[in-house]
Parts: sequence; C-alpha cells; structure tokens
Amino acid sequence: MSTLKNIIKGLYYSEMAKPIRQVHYMISYQKGTKNYAENINKIKKSKDKMRVVFVLEYSEIWNSSKTVYEAINRMQNTEVWIYTLPKYPNIKDNPAFEFARKKNRNVIDGYDKINKKWIDLQQLHPDYVFYTRPYAKEYPEQLRPAVVSRYTRICYIPYGYEFVKGYHLEIEYNMNFFPYCYMTFCDGDSSYEYCKKLARNETLRKIYNIGYPRFDVVNRLKTSENAQGKEKFTILWTPRWSVESLANDGTSFFEFINPFLNFFEMPRNKNLFLVIRPHPLMFENFLKLGVMSKIDVANLRHRIDLMKNVSFDDCENYLISGRNADLIISDFSSMLIEFLLLDKPIIYCGKSDNFDIVGKKMDEGFYHLNKSHDICKMIVDYLNNGDTIKQKREQIIGELSTRNEEEIGNIIANILRMDFEER
Repeated sequence: MSTLKNIIKGLYYSEMAKPIRQVHYMISYQKGTKNYAENINKIKKSKDKMRVVFVLEYSEIWNSSKTVYEAINRMQNTEVWIYTLPKYPNIKDNPAFEFARKKNRNVIDGYDKINKKWIDLQQLHPDYVFYTRPYAKEYPEQLRPAVVSRYTRICYIPYGYEFVKGYHLEIEYNMNFFPYCYMTFCDGDSSYEYCKKLARNETLRKIYNIGYPRFDVVNRLKTSENAQGKEKFTILWTPRWSVESLANDGTSFFEFINPFLNFFEMPRNKNLFLVIRPHPLMFENFLKLGVMSKIDVANLRHRIDLMKNVSFDDCENYLISGRNADLIISDFSSMLIEFLLLDKPIIYCGKSDNFDIVGKKMDEGFYHLNKSHDICKMIVDYLNNGDTIKQKREQIIGELSTRNEEEIGNIIANILRMDFEER
C-alpha cells in the first residue's frame, strides 16, 4: 500500500501533471482563503498583553523559531508558550517536551496521557500561533491550521531553507496549510516569489522576505568554540530519509552504509570518526516502505555499538554536530546551506538539476561524489592534501551570508509587536 501511495504521489508531483496540480491548487487555495477570510477579522486581540504560542513537534526544527521565541520573551507585556506534541499519530512519548523544558519556561506537554486528550490550545487565548512544519496530517484535528485559524492568527516560519525550484516549494507552501497563514516569513527569494504569486494582491495576509531565523543560530555558532579535546578527524554523514521517486530525492544510505562501516573498521583508519545523523523519520520510513525490517535496524545498531569510531548522532542540535565535524557527507537536505555557512567542506552526493540561483551558487562550493569507494578515497586524499576548494567556498559564503546588523528573530518579533498594536 505504501509503495502504491508513493507511486501516486510521484505521478502527482511529476512535471507532466503540473497543469493538473495548478488547477487543484487554485481550487484548494480559493476554498482555504474563503474560510480564512470569514474568520480573520472576527478574531479579537488580548487586551492586557500579547500572547504567542510556538507549536513544536520535532526538537530538530526548533532552530527555525529559537531566536524569535527569545526576542518575544524579552519584550514587556507578552506571554509566550511552547506547545509541544508527540510525533503524531504516535502519542506514547513526547521528546519535544523533554527537549524544550530543559532551557525554556512555559512549556506545555500537548497531550494529557492521564485523561487521554489534547490540551486545548484555544484556552491559552493566543494572539499568534507559530508553526514550522506545514503538514496538516501530522497534527490532531484540533491543531490543524484550518481549525486554529478560526480563533487566532497563524504565523509560519519554514523548518527548512529551500534552494530549489518546483515541487519542493509546492510541498513547503501546500494548500492544506498556506491559505490559513496570516503571516508567512519566507526563507529566501524563491519562496517569497512563489508565495507572492499564490497570494496575488491579497490584503488579508502578510508575506515577508526579511531573512531566515536559522541563520541567527548559525552566526552565533560561528563565534563559539568547537568541541574541546577532539582527538580524531570527524566526519558527519547525513543520509536522506526517502528512497528515489518522482516526488522525492533518494538516499545514499543503502549504497554507502556497509562500505563506510568496512572502511572505518580498518585498523589504519582508527584515528577517523564517523558520526551518522539520519533524518528523524528515516528508519520509520524505511520500515513503512518495507525496504528494512526491525531486525535489520537492530542488527545495524548492534554492529555500530561495537565499533569505537562510528556512532549515531545523539546531539539534539544538528548544527552542533555540523560545527564539530571536519568533513560532511550529505544527500540533498535543507541543512546544506547551514553547514556551508559554517564553512564546512561538504561532499555532496545528491542531484542539483532543480537548484535555484542560491542552490547553484552553493553547488560551486561542494565536492561532488556519489560512489562510496570514491568518497573513501577522497577522505584519504583530504587528509593528505587538505581542503582544495576552501578559498572558493569562502568566497561563496561571503556572497550568501546575510549582513543584518540585527538578528532576524528580533526583526520578526518587532513585526509581530507592531501588528498587535495596530489591530
């Protein structure tokens, strides 16, 4: 059944089906906008203070909201919550809650296990609710944008930076989500142009292109210290979660995993360390597709547990892992631009034919290899000859880096405050 769904999804997002998608989008957008327009001007703001909620399902995507949350928290006459939820529909554990409450206040565990019900978001009387994942089906009914937009104003900061054209933008600004957003803070020019084209001359929603808050976190890390006492040359590998299809880029995981483990098991490579950071949904997706079994996953984890110089990444913040790496191997991922801005040498194993202007510029700063034996050989060459494209990469970083004197998170917080006061 999963295979059939992937085939249908692939056909739907193919270039051939683009005219059909556009008609579908237009109908869905008009329907969503009609419902949104009927409610937006009926929503009353709080009288005493501005109330803001950040919805968090995955700790890995908190960097999209982190500096915005911090900036609003510093403001007077505001009340801010982080509403965390389990990785729905799995409600057994809530890792996002455990993550968020370590360093933040007003953190809510969205699912009440004792009474077996969701905490009512509306009871917080929020003026604004921030989302970073635009997939309505990942939320219980009462937390889906079509419902939440009836009583508050939804703000959207994408969880990933898009440097591609085509269906990736269609997914990130999909019709079950985007029509219900009051404020959309686009990650870059391609997203902004796409959203403005969708919204045309509407006045009921606001679309901004002021910079990407994740880059605030990148800039902070640039000035912080790397891991101390690191003895081994560290390589970070970030395999993609999806198999090759018309709707998704493929993963290098199955082709690379055994050759990489064999390479790092060699006695001569004992001073190298491999950190594997799969997408949070990778193994779950592989199990669902039937390309791995639970026994396969358990055997792999056992083999890696026995190795002294290979591990799965357990760091909650992928940027820390990126900063501490000496070399990064990556499939297609929105993290690529953040790793690049950290001035890390990257071996890119994915496709680049749909890259936009930013993506093409980034691509010039990558090493390009897609065979495991070539990558292993390059690791040895890199150790002997150094980073041969470092100068080129640093030039590209200079061209791509934002030069805001103020953090993007602070700018967004001020936009929110101004909007609240003008209502």
